[in-house]
Amino acid sequence: MSVIQFRRHATRYGLAPLARNNWPEETVAAASRMITQSTLKARGWTQKMIADVAGNPDATVRNPKYVSAAAMKLYHLVRIEYMETQPAFAEAQQKAKKRSESAKKVADRKYEETLKWANEVEIRVAQVIDLTSRACQHYNSRSDDFYATPEAIRTSATASR
Repeated sequence: MSVIQFRRHATRYGLAPLARNNWPEETVAAASRMITQSTLKARGWTQKMIADVAGNPDATVRNPKYVSAAAMKLYHLVRIEYMETQPAFAEAQQKAKKRSESAKKVADRKYEETLKWANEVEIRVAQVIDLTSRACQHYNSRSDDFYATPEAIRTSATASR
Protein backbone atom coordinates (compact mmCIF):
# COMPACT_ATOMS: atom_id res chain seq x y z
CA MET A 1 0.00 0.00 0.00
CA SER A 2 1.46 3.31 -1.00
CA VAL A 3 1.54 6.29 1.33
CA ILE A 4 -1.13 8.05 -0.73
CA GLN A 5 -3.37 4.99 -0.65
CA PHE A 6 -2.86 4.68 3.08
CA ARG A 7 -3.73 8.33 3.67
CA ARG A 8 -7.03 7.82 1.79
CA HIS A 9 -7.60 4.62 3.73
CA ALA A 10 -6.79 6.34 7.04
CA THR A 11 -9.24 9.14 6.34
CA ARG A 12 -11.98 6.63 5.49
CA TYR A 13 -11.39 4.55 8.62
CA GLY A 14 -11.35 7.40 11.09
CA LEU A 15 -7.56 7.73 11.37
CA ALA A 16 -7.62 11.37 10.34
CA PRO A 17 -4.44 12.33 12.25
CA LEU A 18 -2.51 9.71 10.27
CA ALA A 19 -3.90 11.01 7.02
CA ARG A 20 -2.38 14.46 7.48
CA ASN A 21 0.62 15.24 5.34
CA ASN A 22 2.84 16.23 8.28
CA TRP A 23 3.38 12.60 9.38
CA PRO A 24 6.66 10.98 8.36
CA GLU A 25 6.40 8.19 5.79
CA GLU A 26 7.81 5.65 8.27
CA THR A 27 4.97 6.34 10.68
CA VAL A 28 2.35 6.07 7.96
CA ALA A 29 3.91 2.84 6.68
CA ALA A 30 3.96 1.36 10.20
CA ALA A 31 0.34 2.26 10.83
CA SER A 32 -0.72 0.71 7.53
CA ARG A 33 0.49 -2.66 8.81
CA MET A 34 -2.22 -3.01 11.45
CA ILE A 35 -4.76 -5.79 11.39
CA THR A 36 -8.25 -6.15 12.82
CA GLN A 37 -9.62 -8.69 15.27
CA SER A 38 -11.40 -10.53 12.45
CA THR A 39 -8.07 -10.87 10.62
CA LEU A 40 -6.56 -12.32 13.79
CA LYS A 41 -9.37 -14.87 13.95
CA ALA A 42 -8.76 -15.76 10.29
CA ARG A 43 -5.13 -16.44 11.25
CA GLY A 44 -6.29 -19.00 13.84
CA TRP A 45 -6.60 -16.86 16.95
CA THR A 46 -9.57 -17.34 19.28
CA GLN A 47 -11.22 -14.60 21.34
CA LYS A 48 -9.58 -15.97 24.48
CA MET A 49 -6.16 -16.06 22.79
CA ILE A 50 -6.56 -12.48 21.65
CA ALA A 51 -7.38 -11.39 25.21
CA ASP A 52 -4.67 -13.50 26.90
CA VAL A 53 -1.79 -13.37 24.43
CA ALA A 54 -2.24 -10.20 22.37
CA GLY A 55 -3.69 -8.16 25.22
CA ASN A 56 -5.06 -4.70 24.62
CA PRO A 57 -5.29 -3.47 21.03
CA ASP A 58 -2.64 -1.07 19.75
CA ALA A 59 -5.33 1.27 18.43
CA THR A 60 -9.08 1.59 18.16
CA VAL A 61 -10.85 3.39 15.35
CA ARG A 62 -14.42 4.22 14.47
CA ASN A 63 -16.14 1.44 12.56
CA PRO A 64 -16.43 2.64 8.95
CA LYS A 65 -19.32 0.37 7.98
CA TYR A 66 -21.57 0.70 11.02
CA VAL A 67 -21.32 3.99 12.84
CA SER A 68 -23.23 2.73 15.87
CA ALA A 69 -21.11 -0.43 16.16
CA ALA A 70 -18.24 -0.81 18.59
CA ALA A 71 -14.90 0.64 17.63
CA MET A 72 -12.59 -1.59 15.59
CA LYS A 73 -9.61 -2.95 17.49
CA LEU A 74 -6.34 -2.82 15.57
CA TYR A 75 -3.14 -4.73 16.30
CA HIS A 76 0.32 -4.14 14.82
CA LEU A 77 1.10 -6.94 12.40
CA VAL A 78 4.77 -7.06 13.46
CA ARG A 79 3.78 -7.54 17.11
CA ILE A 80 1.28 -10.27 16.20
CA GLU A 81 3.81 -12.09 14.02
CA TYR A 82 6.32 -11.96 16.87
CA MET A 83 3.74 -13.31 19.35
CA GLU A 84 2.93 -16.18 17.00
CA THR A 85 6.53 -17.36 17.34
CA GLN A 86 6.40 -17.39 21.15
CA PRO A 87 5.78 -20.51 23.29
CA ALA A 88 2.80 -18.83 25.01
CA PHE A 89 1.01 -18.64 21.66
CA ALA A 90 1.73 -22.29 20.83
CA GLU A 91 0.47 -23.31 24.28
CA ALA A 92 -2.70 -21.22 23.90
CA GLN A 93 -3.25 -22.69 20.44
CA GLN A 94 -2.99 -26.24 21.83
CA LYS A 95 -5.48 -25.42 24.60
CA ALA A 96 -7.89 -23.90 22.07
CA LYS A 97 -7.62 -26.98 19.88
CA LYS A 98 -8.30 -29.24 22.88
CA ARG A 99 -11.34 -27.12 23.89
CA SER A 100 -12.66 -27.23 20.35
CA GLU A 101 -12.32 -31.01 20.16
CA SER A 102 -14.04 -31.42 23.53
CA ALA A 103 -16.90 -29.17 22.46
CA LYS A 104 -17.28 -31.13 19.22
CA LYS A 105 -17.45 -34.42 21.16
CA VAL A 106 -20.13 -33.02 23.48
CA ALA A 107 -22.15 -31.70 20.51
CA ASP A 108 -21.89 -35.08 18.74
CA ARG A 109 -22.97 -36.92 21.91
CA LYS A 110 -25.97 -34.61 22.39
CA TYR A 111 -26.92 -35.07 18.73
CA GLU A 112 -26.80 -38.86 19.10
CA GLU A 113 -28.85 -38.73 22.33
CA THR A 114 -31.47 -36.53 20.67
CA LEU A 115 -31.62 -38.81 17.65
CA LYS A 116 -32.01 -41.86 19.90
CA TRP A 117 -34.81 -40.15 21.86
CA ALA A 118 -36.58 -39.12 18.64
CA ASN A 119 -36.50 -42.70 17.39
CA GLU A 120 -37.85 -44.06 20.68
CA VAL A 121 -40.63 -41.56 21.31
CA GLU A 122 -44.12 -42.62 20.33
CA ILE A 123 -46.15 -39.96 18.63
CA ARG A 124 -49.88 -40.56 18.74
CA VAL A 125 -52.05 -38.48 16.46
CA ALA A 126 -55.72 -38.47 17.36
CA GLN A 127 -58.17 -39.11 14.55
CA VAL A 128 -60.35 -36.18 13.48
CA ILE A 129 -63.53 -38.15 14.20
CA ASP A 130 -62.33 -38.90 17.72
CA LEU A 131 -61.47 -35.24 18.30
CA THR A 132 -64.84 -34.12 16.99
CA SER A 133 -66.70 -36.54 19.27
CA ARG A 134 -64.68 -35.46 22.28
CA ALA A 135 -65.27 -31.78 21.46
CA CYS A 136 -69.02 -32.40 21.20
CA GLN A 137 -69.09 -34.27 24.51
CA HIS A 138 -67.25 -31.43 26.22
CA TYR A 139 -69.57 -28.83 24.71
CA ASN A 140 -72.68 -30.81 25.70
CA SER A 141 -71.42 -31.20 29.27
CA ARG A 142 -71.17 -27.41 29.59
CA SER A 143 -74.27 -26.30 27.71
CA ASP A 144 -78.00 -27.08 28.05
CA ASP A 145 -79.17 -24.84 25.19
CA PHE A 146 -77.92 -26.77 22.21
CA TYR A 147 -76.90 -30.37 21.72
CA ALA A 148 -73.87 -30.84 19.45
CA THR A 149 -73.22 -33.95 17.41
CA PRO A 150 -70.29 -34.81 15.15
CA GLU A 151 -72.66 -35.07 12.17
CA ALA A 152 -74.00 -31.56 12.79
CA ILE A 153 -70.46 -30.20 12.92
CA ARG A 154 -69.47 -31.97 9.70
CA THR A 155 -72.64 -30.69 7.98
CA SER A 156 -72.07 -27.07 9.09
CA ALA A 157 -68.39 -27.25 8.13
CA THR A 158 -69.30 -28.52 4.65
CA ALA A 159 -72.02 -25.90 4.20
CA SER A 160 -69.66 -23.04 5.06
CA ARG A 161 -67.16 -24.02 2.35
